[in-house]
Amino acid sequence: MSANDWVGAGIPTARIAAIRVAGPAALEVAWAEGARAGRTDIVDVMPVIGIYKTYRSLRDNPKLFETARVIDDGYAVAWDGFDVDMAAETIEAGARRRPPG
Repeated sequence: MSANDWVGAGIPTARIAAIRVAGPAALEVAWAEGARAGRTDIVDVMPVIGIYKTYRSLRDNPKLFETARVIDDGYAVAWDGFDVDMAAETIEAGARRRPPG
């Protein structure tokens, strides 16, 4: 093995098939690939948009949040007129934090 060989962990990267806005800071996410492939989750993304300054424009702006759409072949979500996106892996981490039930 050389220093440039890539070794995968065997876990596919999270990729989103489709989303729907499910609340003021929640997305219903249908997963295409990754640990949650084939599932649909309601994911509260407020922990992300509430902490990071880059998402400040999404806070308390439900009209902007409602423009969410899948980009980059499902590897991210973007919002209209907002130049920052959110990686599918970040959203998937939120789905894993969600308590069952």
